[in-house]
Amino acid sequence: MNSPLQSIKIFAIAIIAGATLFGGVAIFLNKIGRVPMAPSLDPAISYAGIIIAAACIAISFLFFKKRSEAAAEANETDKLNLFRSAIIIQFALVDAPAIFNVIAYLLGGNHQSLVILACCIIVMLVQFPTDDKYNRFGE
Repeated sequence: MNSPLQSIKIFAIAIIAGATLFGGVAIFLNKIGRVPMAPSLDPAISYAGIIIAAACIAISFLFFKKRSEAAAEANETDKLNLFRSAIIIQFALVDAPAIFNVIAYLLGGNHQSLVILACCIIVMLVQFPTDDKYNRFGE
């Protein structure tokens, strides 16, 4: 089962697992009393996390759509390369606010940051690269 999408699927799993594990470590640190580390940052850093997450998620969807439009006229090799680069950039744009919100939680201790992390993980799971998504890419 060596599909051309296998490497990008492994990449996606690694990104999702990394964000999930980092969130788990943050929750563990909270349970043992090490969070928050800088409670005075809480309101500002939590609001920044919401704004950054909303902006990055919106940009990631727009970028993926633009890449898909560019793939409409590409040959099979170029389409695969465009799909891979679109997934990598989309996941990077969603992973950045996920990691930011874990750090915001570690600093401020606001559970709202973990909700944003969960939303980012859900977005990555929904956008997980599948053969069906690849076949529809460029249409």
